[in-house]
Amino acid sequence: MQKFTITFVACLILLINNVMAQSEDTILGRLKIGVELGSHYMNTNSETPPQVRQSNWYPDRYEYYRQRYYYNNIISVTYVSLKPEFQFSERFSIASGLRLSFYKDALNANYDYFLWQIKGDINNTNYIKIENIEQRVYKLGIPLEFRLYPRRRDHFVRQYFLVGALFDFATFTNTKISTFNEFSDRYKDDVKETIPRPNNFSSYYYAGIGLKIGKAGYPSANFEVLFPMISFGEYMISSFSKSSGTGVIGIATSLKIPIAL
Repeated sequence: MQKFTITFVACLILLINNVMAQSEDTILGRLKIGVELGSHYMNTNSETPPQVRQSNWYPDRYEYYRQRYYYNNIISVTYVSLKPEFQFSERFSIASGLRLSFYKDALNANYDYFLWQIKGDINNTNYIKIENIEQRVYKLGIPLEFRLYPRRRDHFVRQYFLVGALFDFATFTNTKISTFNEFSDRYKDDVKETIPRPNNFSSYYYAGIGLKIGKAGYPSANFEVLFPMISFGEYMISSFSKSSGTGVIGIATSLKIPIAL
């Protein structure tokens, strides 16, 4: 990860030097308003909440299932962005905006149910039976990307390289609980109060390669493959999963319309 970080910083320095070296010629369609749709995969380490207890019916099998399936997980993230792009020179541009990401995670029972500890009194510890807990997570973030076009000439189909980062700053969740019996239904709200919340802030940086289809000064489409995408740290991205910090891959497509300045 340290090697990639050094490479990431070096790319930024090269891009800035490229801007300083470019001429001041007029660039058609210098500012573009873009709408982007994409997805990427995250490697995660699943975490069992401390309220979960094993079922007495299958103590050995439950522990095997918990270790085998709860601690390695890949989550698919879908996102939509409003991302203006500013063309500094014929070979360099910068893009930023606002992104809404959403994905789903779940905590499932090994066989019929698992036990969830709820509030009791001094003398009693209470548990209810749960089949699964499904959680949808929504994140608001700010992407920041730098693009470098190897060739100066503006072809209809044009290749470029990019480096970027995403900073998520707000997290919203929608949690659905499926209980094992009617008795447990009445305690759904109690369970929701004790479910750990994911972190509001998370971030990662990435590199990629893309194609721009369309001439300068006209509407254009972009197609990108992003790899690797590496987390800046370990974050609880849902109530049941923590980002592992390892690389993932993503794809994105966007439509951009030039704005006259």
